[in-house]
Amino acid sequence: MIVNGFFLLCGVLLVQQLALLPDVKMMVGLWVVTGILFLRQHWPLFFLCFAVSGSILFAQLRLNDQLDESLQGRDITIQGIVNGLPAVDENRVRFDIKVIQADAEIPDLIRISWYWPDTSIKAGQRWKMNVRLKKPHGHLNTAGFDYQKWLFEKGIGATGYVRNKPKPELLDDISPFSLSVLRQKIADQVYQNFQQSQHLGLVLALSLGERGKLDKHHWEVLRRTGTSHLVAISGLHIGLIASLAFYIGRRGWQLTGIARFSSVQAGIYCALLAAVFYAFLAGFMLPTQRSLVMLGLIMLAVLWKRHINVRHVFVYTFCLVVLMNPMSILSASLWLSFGAVGLILFLLAGRLKQGNAWMAMGKINVLIGVGLMPILMLNFQQISLISPIANILAVPLLSLCVVPLLFCAVIFLWISPVIAEILFSLLEHILNFFWEMLAFFAGLPAASMETHQPGLIAVLLALVGVLLCFSPKGIPARYLGIVLCFPLIFNQHKPLSEQQFRFSLLDVGQGLAGVIQTRNHILVYDAGPRYSSRFDMGQQVVIPVLKSLNATQLDTLLVSHADNDHSGGVQSILAHLPVDDVIVSSAGIVDRQYSLCQSKQNWVWDGVQFNLLSPPSTRFFNGKNNNSCVLQVSTPDFTLLLTGDIEQEAEQWLVNEYAETLRSDVLVAPHHGSQTSSSQHFLQHVAPHAVLISAGYKNRYRMPHKHVINRYERLGIKWWNTADTGAMTFDSTDWQNPELLNVTQGKYWHRQSAMR
Repeated sequence: MIVNGFFLLCGVLLVQQLALLPDVKMMVGLWVVTGILFLRQHWPLFFLCFAVSGSILFAQLRLNDQLDESLQGRDITIQGIVNGLPAVDENRVRFDIKVIQADAEIPDLIRISWYWPDTSIKAGQRWKMNVRLKKPHGHLNTAGFDYQKWLFEKGIGATGYVRNKPKPELLDDISPFSLSVLRQKIADQVYQNFQQSQHLGLVLALSLGERGKLDKHHWEVLRRTGTSHLVAISGLHIGLIASLAFYIGRRGWQLTGIARFSSVQAGIYCALLAAVFYAFLAGFMLPTQRSLVMLGLIMLAVLWKRHINVRHVFVYTFCLVVLMNPMSILSASLWLSFGAVGLILFLLAGRLKQGNAWMAMGKINVLIGVGLMPILMLNFQQISLISPIANILAVPLLSLCVVPLLFCAVIFLWISPVIAEILFSLLEHILNFFWEMLAFFAGLPAASMETHQPGLIAVLLALVGVLLCFSPKGIPARYLGIVLCFPLIFNQHKPLSEQQFRFSLLDVGQGLAGVIQTRNHILVYDAGPRYSSRFDMGQQVVIPVLKSLNATQLDTLLVSHADNDHSGGVQSILAHLPVDDVIVSSAGIVDRQYSLCQSKQNWVWDGVQFNLLSPPSTRFFNGKNNNSCVLQVSTPDFTLLLTGDIEQEAEQWLVNEYAETLRSDVLVAPHHGSQTSSSQHFLQHVAPHAVLISAGYKNRYRMPHKHVINRYERLGIKWWNTADTGAMTFDSTDWQNPELLNVTQGKYWHRQSAMR
């Protein structure tokens, strides 16, 4: 069974590496081969082909349930039910809608933002509203969160926003026995009891699996201590509640004296009921699915008096979870959840001698902390060095006090609100101690370490190496496991040579952010937009990309001008990395020492020339855009021109001031391709071979403007837009062959775009 499960996993993983799904003819052929293998009973190959064909079919059905191209940007009237708890932000509410009725054929599940709503939105409400939708789309970069993949995994077929005319109409609330309504009522009670508490986010995460209220400080402490898993309702929490319910159910049944069922059976029924209830409260997330399936298989085996192998249960569970939703294989939480359980099973298997309980617990924490490091490095580029110690103290406190107390408080909300309030008050004091302990560990020097993003092969070798190091003593050459970890530890990028630089235009939506690397220096040009106090492109995109480049500091952060779409992520970058020099176009952009950019400033890094061409010292009278910092980067073979948001007045000044020296091979489009920029006269003097546009997908400004695109094409200039290509990378020694991420690394759910 383990071999068959391995081949099943390989089949599902194989499909997720495809850039395009196979056509109908190939699918028919694959199903024929699968049938032949079944009849011939070649089970490993059968499971491989079955997983491949089933995953492709599942993926194609999900793609077919996405918004049609012709409906993008159109107003559509829908009726639907709010699915799950809405996420309340500073100026908007985001929620999923299960569509019941619409005046066009749209996906069943859509994600909606309502800006400045005049009423509260609750789970389970039925609304009639006018919405404007677009296809699922996210930012595609070499590192950072892939929002489009996440939408695809969740089965969300469109995103959009609510139109206030006509005004949305609340039709009714659905049955009070609905799961969504139940979760909403619990959330309301938690808000009522913890509204002024710093632990509101923790309580929501532990009771309902909703982590949206955890702020940057929460996540920083949790990441530095390696305890992020504690705020996700996982197998640990489900197991605790099931154990508590089993004990109460068993003891309670013994007191009744009824002999129809044994006390063990009664305890099992109570444990299963409590586990299912807690999992439903958490929205039936991946870790809870794993826990429920494993718990159910083990308890059913006990009920039916069947012998069961725990390793087989693990494999069965993994296969069932993946078969229920093959897209779950894309989730980091699946690998972390099953990885932790698998490591525990590995540590407990094949040992003739077991130490005392505390030694065993310590060894398990060390193994999990070390064993999951490769996965954490791959997904988050950060590992905690204090994790084993923090977990060995935090896990018992959370397990024995916080989670049972919180679960009981939720139950008593319907039995006795007075008792529930007392329990919530007690919980507040325990969480104070819990959080102070984590904050202490997080504040220790070298509590965590930023890492580079390793390759997949290095991660796989390291995982094998970790298992070899922790193998039973009878396994020979265990020390070779350390050697297998070397590619993960010493994975370095190939250094650039003298007079060579690499430029990456990042995909930050409707904004701008670029990274320029020379042999020994890094410059960041702009930092993308900021959407709220908890979300900006500096934190979400720029910092992960810099981590993937092994950057531990920045030589220069250059902010072209003060507009939010260029400067919004600046504070996150400054808070996360030491920056030697900050150059801005005007005062007030940063709250630290800076210098103002102006024409005729220049410097040389590793044989690469950097020239600031604009703005002049007198500045332009006409607005912030024209006073953008214009940077020209050049080697003997290649020249790049970054222009910020300059418009035609600044363009004309540059032409008059620099004439032929303005000529550049690649131009980053002024003002995202706005109609007020990229004038004919300017383009003729720059004479670029290619123009790079950084614009948001289906943005409301309709940039780049079609007239500007026509102008590029009339002049024979190639152009690419990050909305189509994702991030773009140009190497000064091979700039005719840029790396367009959606072309080179895009998967089928990104709907790969062709080069222009």
